[in-house]
Amino acid sequence: MLTLRQMRYFDALAAARHFGKAAELTHVSQPALSAQIMEMEEHLGVKLVERSRAGVFLTVKGEEVLAQVRSILADVGRLEESARTNTGTLEGRVRLGVIPTLAPYLVPRLIPYLRERYPAIDIELKESLTDRLIADLSATAGSMRSWRRCRSMGTASLPGRCFPIASIWPWRRTTGRCSCRR
Repeated sequence: MLTLRQMRYFDALAAARHFGKAAELTHVSQPALSAQIMEMEEHLGVKLVERSRAGVFLTVKGEEVLAQVRSILADVGRLEESARTNTGTLEGRVRLGVIPTLAPYLVPRLIPYLRERYPAIDIELKESLTDRLIADLSATAGSMRSWRRCRSMGTASLPGRCFPIASIWPWRRTTGRCSCRR
């Protein structure tokens, strides 16, 4: 079976045109890199490189394989980046409601954090009294068929005051629970 490791080694060898330099680039020994390239050649049933005292040269088939390997490695890189950065991805319009008592304390920290963490969201901020925000939330949640109000409601506290917090999250049809991970 062809492996990503072999493809990465082959890409490094094509760039360096030297087994020793490619081994340094990939942080492996030269014999280990050479063995992986030979295994890749055996698996594909073609000779990928010509070895000589002057260096390493790709065969015509090696050049064709290299183009495909680089495309695959680029796709894998995008997949890895996507997996790392898009955990809990939010995109599109996100409506936030905050009461005037909390707004001066919460908004200056929350908005920059959300914009950095979720660059694909468009934040719509509304400052209003609790009753009005809950009414708006209920009206919005009622018009969204695949969304439900989260059962995990809590409170935010300031000295001497507690404020209810509500949120809506996408509803997981498979589990019958909200996706807030609680």
